[in-house]
Amino acid sequence: MSTIADALCLARVALRIEFRTRAALAAAALLGGLVLLLGALAAGPDAGRLRALAPGLVALATAFIAVAVGDRLDHIDHEQDVFSALWLLVGDRRALFLGRTAALAVLLMGLQVVLWALAAALLDVSVAAVLSIIVAAAMLTAVAASAAAVLAVTLSTRTIHQTLLLPVVLLPLLVPTLLASIGANDAALGGRPGDALAPLALTGIQAALFVGLGLLTYEAGAAPE
Repeated sequence: MSTIADALCLARVALRIEFRTRAALAAAALLGGLVLLLGALAAGPDAGRLRALAPGLVALATAFIAVAVGDRLDHIDHEQDVFSALWLLVGDRRALFLGRTAALAVLLMGLQVVLWALAAALLDVSVAAVLSIIVAAAMLTAVAASAAAVLAVTLSTRTIHQTLLLPVVLLPLLVPTLLASIGANDAALGGRPGDALAPLALTGIQAALFVGLGLLTYEAGAAPE
C-alpha cells in the first residue's frame, strides 16, 4: 500500500475507536464549553465585548482540546503495545505521522465547529455572514495544531510524566498558529474580510511547516526502543 493509503487507513481506525468510546470527545466538548462560559461570565453583559472576545476564547479552548485529544490518541496507539506492531507492519513510517495528524485534524475541526456554535449562543456572535473565513481558519488551525500535537507527543513519549509535559511542549508551539487564527476570525467578525487573508496565509504556512517537520523527523523520534 502507498504511504497515503496507509495513513488514511490508520486515521480511519483511530477515528472509529474514538467515535465508539467518545471518551476524549465528551471531555473536550465539555472543556471547550467551560472555557467559553467562564469567558462570557468574566466579560459581563456587554455584547460588544463578548463578540470581541469570541475569537480568543475559541482559540484558547482549541489549544486545550488539542492537548487532551492528542494525548488520548497516543494512548490508543500504545495500548497493548499496538504501536510497536504498527511500526513493524507499515512500510513507510511517515504514514504513522500522517495518519495520527489526519485523525486529530478531523476531531479538532469538528470540535471547533461545536465551539463556534456555542460561541454564537453564549457570546452573541453572528457567524453566518463570515462562515467561509471561519471554516477556512478552523481547517488550517486544525491541521497545524494536529501536526504540532503529534510532534509534541513524539518528543514527550519517552518521559515519565508525559501527560504533564505534553502541554509544556505543545502550547508554545501553538501560540503563533492561534494568534494568526485569532487575527483572521477577528477581522472577519469585525467586518474586514480582506484583512483576514494575511492571517489565513500565515496559518497555512505554519500548517505546512509542522507537517514538513513531522515528515522529516517523526521516524527518528518515534522509533520504539
